[in-house]
Amino acid sequence: MSEIVVGSVVKDIHNQVCFRGVLNSFEKIESALVSFQNDGVHPFQGHERLASLSESQVLELMQKLSDVAYLLAALKEQNASFRDEIKCLKIAISTLKLKVHESVFKSIGMGDVIEIYGMDFIQVYRSFSFMKYCGYSLLDLLLYQFPELYERSPYLTDMIVEEAKKVLASSDQSYHSLADIPVHVLRERFSFDRRLSLVDLKFATPVFNQDDSLFGFLVSQSIRKVKNLQNCPTVSFI
Repeated sequence: MSEIVVGSVVKDIHNQVCFRGVLNSFEKIESALVSFQNDGVHPFQGHERLASLSESQVLELMQKLSDVAYLLAALKEQNASFRDEIKCLKIAISTLKLKVHESVFKSIGMGDVIEIYGMDFIQVYRSFSFMKYCGYSLLDLLLYQFPELYERSPYLTDMIVEEAKKVLASSDQSYHSLADIPVHVLRERFSFDRRLSLVDLKFATPVFNQDDSLFGFLVSQSIRKVKNLQNCPTVSFI
């Protein structure tokens, strides 16, 4: 058997091991979230994407799963609920070696969904409360970027990006209202039931590294599931 064929076989075996390792880790975490989701576990749909990942991408994904597992373990150790957004956020920013202004924790309301993005607008944290409204599996959420998962008005997306840029350029470290962004609808692109969610963005704030350099920004929002657009008030969509 030639070296090329042997190398190909070894690579295939390696990919299968990585693939199974990711799925095993995901299944353990997903089972811990079942009680939190109102309608059970959502089927993982990104098998082709997962199979196409490079070795470095698989390692990156495993690290993301490890971070989620660590957060779950820390919550259990502290006897805290998935629904305790403030405690979840504090554990998450500690795990990610980040920090925010202390006043941010006083601005988060019950049931708010919190997200953290880097300077490149890639999401690094999403609160577990999001899973109540979401039709995707956790692994799909980790594999795909937001524009691949959701449809939203390009006009609104541009507005949100501009507001995020203002936050990143601002000297105000505590609070930036997003009240000027209209309440709007997100539609899932490829989940089983293509859910609609009504989103009300509340505020954004800078997020810093431990050395006080700027990491990115945090967004707080409220989300509500809707069955169809007729159930929505006057909102913006595509």
